[in-house]
Amino acid sequence: MTQMDGFPTHEMNGIRYSCGRVQPFGASIIYDNAVIFSVFSRDATSCELLLYHNDAKKPFAILPFPDEFRIGNVFSMIVYDLDYENLEYAYRMDGPFNPREGLRFDRTKVLLDPYAKLISGRTEWGQTPDRSKECQFRGRVIPEDFNWEGDKPLEIPLSDLVIYETHVRGFTMGKNSGVKYKGTYKGLTEKILYLRKLGINCVELLPIFEFDEMENNRKRFVKGEWIFRRILEGAGIQDVFIFPSRGTRESNPQPDGEYGTSLRMFNREQQCYDAVYTCTACMKRLRFRKEGGRLIGEVLDEKNTYWIFSDMTGNSFHWEYITGEPDGAHTLVCEIHGKRIA
Repeated sequence: MTQMDGFPTHEMNGIRYSCGRVQPFGASIIYDNAVIFSVFSRDATSCELLLYHNDAKKPFAILPFPDEFRIGNVFSMIVYDLDYENLEYAYRMDGPFNPREGLRFDRTKVLLDPYAKLISGRTEWGQTPDRSKECQFRGRVIPEDFNWEGDKPLEIPLSDLVIYETHVRGFTMGKNSGVKYKGTYKGLTEKILYLRKLGINCVELLPIFEFDEMENNRKRFVKGEWIFRRILEGAGIQDVFIFPSRGTRESNPQPDGEYGTSLRMFNREQQCYDAVYTCTACMKRLRFRKEGGRLIGEVLDEKNTYWIFSDMTGNSFHWEYITGEPDGAHTLVCEIHGKRIA
């Protein structure tokens, strides 16, 4: 808990609040049931704080930050008399919309606090998002009163460190990990004795920041160009792919747009195709088989990964990139509906 002087100077619908301080960022309890909310934005022209009861679809309070509550590029507010154990919060910001400059402000969008110390919204890994919620994730307020029981850094000299780098979830998620709480921090602690037996005296965790594992499960539709040319008397195909297309990149820019070339050659010795992507310097080896009206290409160096061509005519085709899981479930990573235009 951070001690900070303050008293209410504003009130809206029974909610009392006042100007805060630049730091600490995020949401912090400063005394009793008073919470300071501070968030940074260089380009925002205005900001609103949205307060929710736990799991509520709509906020019970929306508090605009007055101009005097902006300190440099930080919006900060102290809100009093909050039941922080039954509280979630988020922001809305207004500002310029200029995708070319990386600015995409939309005052209707509810935003998660990038400084949130605890995030709510989904309790089960891989859970299908509830798209009816105006914000999939919200910040929570937590008391910072953990008892460290005198724990201190070991301060082992750098020259004596034996560092084991791992991922919190991946380290214990496997069925052979032998831990009770698989894929969690607690599961990681169950492996401490094992690591010490290996001579490990330092564990470095790969990024532990929260992320949305379902972020890319929503379909996007992007118009692109795919230009083909047969080479070497038909033994190979060279192509150029441009996503989004040259005619739509201004109106529909994509942060992960793809532009490049590939070369596909038939490997007579292995009876498969070698597809080389010059843009990424990688190669995929595929073996095709025909099933009805479909061509199914198995990516030989990627387990349970397939290219499937269907609805093939002289002027069109349907291509799917599919990955499989050990339990038999399949994921459609990408698909293309191609149509000849010239």
